[in-house]
Amino acid sequence: MEHELIAIISLLEGALYQETKNFWDLCAERYGAKEVQLFHHPSFTFQGGSVAAEKLPEMRTQFQRFAARVKPFTLSVRKMGNAGNKLLFFEVEQTEELAGTHLMANAFLEIFCDRTIEEYLPEEWHPHVALAMNDLSERGFTELWDDFGEVTYAFDQVISNLHLVRFLPDGNIEVLEKAKLTV
Repeated sequence: MEHELIAIISLLEGALYQETKNFWDLCAERYGAKEVQLFHHPSFTFQGGSVAAEKLPEMRTQFQRFAARVKPFTLSVRKMGNAGNKLLFFEVEQTEELAGTHLMANAFLEIFCDRTIEEYLPEEWHPHVALAMNDLSERGFTELWDDFGEVTYAFDQVISNLHLVRFLPDGNIEVLEKAKLTV
Protein backbone atom coordinates (compact mmCIF):
# COMPACT_ATOMS: atom_id res chain seq x y z
CA MET A 1 0.00 0.00 0.00
CA GLU A 2 1.49 3.34 -1.09
CA HIS A 3 1.54 6.21 1.43
CA GLU A 4 1.88 9.98 1.08
CA LEU A 5 3.39 12.35 3.65
CA ILE A 6 1.08 15.36 3.96
CA ALA A 7 0.69 18.40 6.24
CA ILE A 8 -1.64 21.27 7.02
CA ILE A 9 0.16 24.61 6.88
CA SER A 10 -0.57 28.32 6.64
CA LEU A 11 1.45 30.61 4.38
CA LEU A 12 3.02 33.58 6.12
CA GLU A 13 2.49 37.13 4.91
CA GLY A 14 3.65 40.67 5.64
CA ALA A 15 6.48 41.44 8.07
CA LEU A 16 6.65 37.90 9.46
CA TYR A 17 7.01 36.50 5.94
CA GLN A 18 9.71 39.04 5.09
CA GLU A 19 11.73 38.55 8.27
CA THR A 20 11.55 34.76 7.93
CA LYS A 21 12.67 35.02 4.31
CA ASN A 22 15.54 37.34 5.37
CA PHE A 23 16.73 34.77 7.92
CA TRP A 24 16.45 31.97 5.35
CA ASP A 25 18.61 33.99 2.96
CA LEU A 26 21.13 34.80 5.70
CA CYS A 27 21.40 31.15 6.74
CA ALA A 28 21.82 30.02 3.12
CA GLU A 29 24.32 32.70 2.08
CA ARG A 30 26.55 32.72 5.18
CA TYR A 31 26.21 29.13 6.41
CA GLY A 32 24.90 26.99 3.54
CA ALA A 33 21.75 26.09 5.51
CA LYS A 34 18.90 25.54 3.04
CA GLU A 35 16.94 22.51 4.26
CA VAL A 36 14.17 24.63 5.78
CA GLN A 37 13.51 26.10 2.31
CA LEU A 38 12.09 22.91 0.78
CA PHE A 39 8.82 24.79 0.37
CA HIS A 40 9.88 28.09 -1.11
CA HIS A 41 7.37 30.16 0.87
CA PRO A 42 7.72 30.67 4.64
CA SER A 43 4.91 28.88 6.39
CA PHE A 44 3.54 27.71 9.72
CA THR A 45 2.85 23.98 10.22
CA PHE A 46 -0.11 22.71 12.22
CA GLN A 47 0.32 18.94 11.79
CA GLY A 48 1.35 16.29 9.29
CA GLY A 49 1.03 12.59 8.76
CA SER A 50 1.13 9.55 6.54
CA VAL A 51 -1.98 8.80 4.50
CA ALA A 52 -2.69 5.82 2.25
CA ALA A 53 -2.79 6.97 -1.38
CA GLU A 54 -6.35 5.67 -1.83
CA LYS A 55 -7.60 7.88 1.06
CA LEU A 56 -6.04 11.04 -0.37
CA PRO A 57 -8.90 11.93 -2.79
CA GLU A 58 -11.49 11.88 0.03
CA MET A 59 -9.12 13.80 2.29
CA ARG A 60 -8.76 16.48 -0.38
CA THR A 61 -12.54 16.69 -0.74
CA GLN A 62 -13.11 16.96 3.01
CA PHE A 63 -10.33 19.54 3.50
CA GLN A 64 -12.59 22.41 2.39
CA ARG A 65 -15.28 21.36 4.89
CA PHE A 66 -12.66 21.24 7.64
CA ALA A 67 -11.21 24.65 6.69
CA ALA A 68 -14.69 26.24 6.61
CA ARG A 69 -14.90 25.62 10.39
CA VAL A 70 -11.61 27.46 11.06
CA LYS A 71 -11.85 31.19 11.69
CA PRO A 72 -9.01 33.68 11.10
CA PHE A 73 -6.80 34.34 14.13
CA THR A 74 -3.59 36.18 14.94
CA LEU A 75 -0.19 34.51 15.03
CA SER A 76 2.25 36.43 17.29
CA VAL A 77 6.05 36.22 17.48
CA ARG A 78 8.04 38.03 20.17
CA LYS A 79 11.27 36.03 20.38
CA MET A 80 13.52 33.47 18.77
CA GLY A 81 13.94 29.94 20.10
CA ASN A 82 16.02 26.86 19.41
CA ALA A 83 16.21 23.13 19.91
CA GLY A 84 19.93 22.75 20.40
CA ASN A 85 21.86 23.63 17.27
CA LYS A 86 19.49 21.49 15.16
CA LEU A 87 16.60 23.93 14.92
CA LEU A 88 16.42 27.73 15.02
CA PHE A 89 12.93 29.24 14.96
CA PHE A 90 10.64 32.14 15.70
CA GLU A 91 8.68 31.11 18.77
CA VAL A 92 4.93 31.55 18.23
CA GLU A 93 2.87 32.57 21.26
CA GLN A 94 0.35 29.93 22.24
CA THR A 95 -3.19 31.36 22.29
CA GLU A 96 -6.58 29.72 22.71
CA GLU A 97 -7.39 30.30 19.04
CA LEU A 98 -4.09 28.81 17.90
CA ALA A 99 -4.44 25.79 20.21
CA GLY A 100 -8.01 25.25 19.03
CA THR A 101 -7.02 25.38 15.38
CA HIS A 102 -4.17 22.98 16.03
CA LEU A 103 -6.52 20.53 17.77
CA MET A 104 -8.91 20.70 14.81
CA ALA A 105 -6.08 20.11 12.31
CA ASN A 106 -4.78 17.20 14.34
CA ALA A 107 -8.26 15.65 14.60
CA PHE A 108 -8.84 16.10 10.85
CA LEU A 109 -5.59 14.37 9.96
CA GLU A 110 -6.21 11.53 12.43
CA ILE A 111 -9.37 10.67 10.47
CA PHE A 112 -7.33 9.95 7.33
CA CYS A 113 -3.75 9.30 8.40
CA ASP A 114 -2.32 6.00 9.58
CA ARG A 115 -0.05 8.04 11.83
CA THR A 116 0.53 11.71 12.56
CA ILE A 117 3.83 13.40 13.39
CA GLU A 118 4.59 12.87 17.08
CA GLU A 119 6.30 16.25 17.57
CA TYR A 120 3.10 17.93 16.36
CA LEU A 121 0.68 16.03 18.60
CA PRO A 122 -1.19 18.40 20.94
CA GLU A 123 0.74 17.32 24.03
CA GLU A 124 4.13 17.74 22.29
CA TRP A 125 3.50 20.69 19.96
CA HIS A 126 5.65 23.79 20.28
CA PRO A 127 4.32 26.33 17.74
CA HIS A 128 7.13 27.86 15.71
CA VAL A 129 8.26 29.19 12.35
CA ALA A 130 11.43 27.36 11.30
CA LEU A 131 14.42 29.51 10.36
CA ALA A 132 17.07 26.79 10.04
CA MET A 133 17.05 23.05 10.72
CA ASN A 134 19.53 20.20 10.68
CA ASP A 135 22.06 21.78 8.29
CA LEU A 136 23.31 24.81 10.23
CA SER A 137 26.90 24.32 11.45
CA GLU A 138 27.53 24.50 15.18
CA ARG A 139 29.66 27.63 14.65
CA GLY A 140 26.98 29.17 12.43
CA PHE A 141 24.26 28.41 14.95
CA THR A 142 26.30 29.98 17.77
CA GLU A 143 26.96 33.11 15.71
CA LEU A 144 23.30 33.52 14.72
CA TRP A 145 22.11 32.91 18.27
CA ASP A 146 24.62 35.39 19.66
CA ASP A 147 23.52 38.01 17.12
CA PHE A 148 19.74 37.48 17.16
CA GLY A 149 18.72 35.18 20.03
CA GLU A 150 18.02 37.96 22.51
CA VAL A 151 16.27 40.31 20.07
CA THR A 152 12.66 41.18 20.86
CA TYR A 153 10.36 40.91 17.86
CA ALA A 154 6.88 42.30 17.27
CA PHE A 155 5.27 40.30 14.48
CA ASP A 156 1.53 39.78 14.40
CA GLN A 157 -0.09 38.16 11.38
CA VAL A 158 -3.72 37.30 10.88
CA ILE A 159 -3.82 33.72 9.66
CA SER A 160 -6.40 33.65 6.90
CA ASN A 161 -5.30 30.65 4.83
CA LEU A 162 -4.79 26.92 5.18
CA HIS A 163 -3.09 24.60 2.71
CA LEU A 164 -3.01 20.84 2.44
CA VAL A 165 0.43 19.93 1.10
CA ARG A 166 2.20 16.76 0.01
CA PHE A 167 5.92 16.05 0.41
CA LEU A 168 7.30 14.70 -2.87
CA PRO A 169 10.06 12.06 -3.16
CA ASP A 170 12.47 14.68 -4.58
CA GLY A 171 12.16 16.74 -1.38
CA ASN A 172 9.83 19.40 -2.80
CA ILE A 173 6.37 20.19 -1.49
CA GLU A 174 3.21 20.30 -3.60
CA VAL A 175 0.08 22.24 -2.63
CA LEU A 176 -2.93 19.92 -2.95
CA GLU A 177 -5.69 22.18 -1.61
CA LYS A 178 -6.00 25.84 -0.57
CA ALA A 179 -8.61 27.37 1.69
CA LYS A 180 -9.30 31.02 2.53
CA LEU A 181 -10.48 31.47 6.13
CA THR A 182 -13.44 33.77 6.67
CA VAL A 183 -15.27 35.13 9.69
